[in-house]
Amino acid sequence: MVILSCHEIGNGIDARGWLYSGMAIRLAFDLALNLDMSAYASKGDITPEDADLRRTVFWAAYLVDHQLGFHLGRPFRTSMEDVTVGKPHDQGNTLGPSRWIPYGLQDTTTGASGFLDCTEAVSRQLISLRELMAPCGYILYGTSSISKAVLQELNAKIVAQLRSMQYRQNIVYAHRPWMSKSGLQPQPPRGPGYLHAHEMCIQSAISISKNLILYEARYTLRRMNVKAVSITSSAILILLFASVSKHPTRSHSDIAMNLSTCFSPPLFYLVFLKMYRMKLGSGYQ
Repeated sequence: MVILSCHEIGNGIDARGWLYSGMAIRLAFDLALNLDMSAYASKGDITPEDADLRRTVFWAAYLVDHQLGFHLGRPFRTSMEDVTVGKPHDQGNTLGPSRWIPYGLQDTTTGASGFLDCTEAVSRQLISLRELMAPCGYILYGTSSISKAVLQELNAKIVAQLRSMQYRQNIVYAHRPWMSKSGLQPQPPRGPGYLHAHEMCIQSAISISKNLILYEARYTLRRMNVKAVSITSSAILILLFASVSKHPTRSHSDIAMNLSTCFSPPLFYLVFLKMYRMKLGSGYQ
């Protein structure tokens, strides 16, 4: 289900990808992949490899489900209270460091590189990022029963924590609902206001564009992770908004240059297909 979800997202079919990711996380709980198996592994009931695989599959389903929930503005409905399985890169919960091998290489004896495989460490950071953003998914995108002032305070705390992490796409998620002049804005006005939300989203979109330039220079964009499609399409929507609204803090040439970067040929088809299927939410009106 996780693989099918990523496949559909890569082909621009967001709704179907979201359905698959929801099925994946529910199946993970149904198969008890959320439970710690270290005790069973120590008794020999299952192998350490099987316990490690169960952990990997659960957190993969968790990451994909949360990522798509934010991308599509859908609230999270999954309780994590019963999750006891360790996270990637936990002490004593890994099979040990290994060397990175190019995916699909048949002869692993000669293909090992001098680089450590950092998949576990990267996955751990991605999970931490999703957990930090979880309150936004549960509350900001999912309920109207909480006062706008309380939502604003919660959002400010999350943004403050995001500043110490890799956060550009999540800054967009956190500020996107506040871009409307009315919408979530408390009345009488309180806090930095909708213009601040505009600026934060535009800054993040420009930073995403600059990161694409750095990534292309080092690795090329042809084999970039499928997550880049949703990140890039979000940046494009924000930059288009800045261009159409003639945002006072950004020149037209600056916006156009960053838009051009986001439409690099390897990503153009997937991003265009995704944008064709997307509708601008009320936050952009």
